[in-house]
Amino acid sequence: MLRKLVTWLIVWEVSFLASKTGLIEQGMAFIYIYVILDFWYALALAENILRSQAEEGGIVVRRINWILAISMIVASVIKVGLTWTVSTVFQIDFYSAYQILVLGSCLYGNKRNE
Repeated sequence: MLRKLVTWLIVWEVSFLASKTGLIEQGMAFIYIYVILDFWYALALAENILRSQAEEGGIVVRRINWILAISMIVASVIKVGLTWTVSTVFQIDFYSAYQILVLGSCLYGNKRNE
């Protein structure tokens, strides 16, 4: 939970710095940076899957990594869908709603891992 919260805070601050350039607004910069981090994590996971396929007896690791990859995709789709729903129902900015929902998911986290 702490690692996710620190990551969220760093992305939030970097998005404010990016918005100071005047080229992009803060909410949009936050989403782009967060999506890039998710994409980087997915590439690292895919590399781990390919590495485990090359090893002997890596079937358990492969299945766990595929489950993690699928759950990451499902979580991202749920976040975007929930953000769109909240932003349309409560008439708030999509970017602000996304930041708040991602912060909530960072704070809630997975209690079993801690």
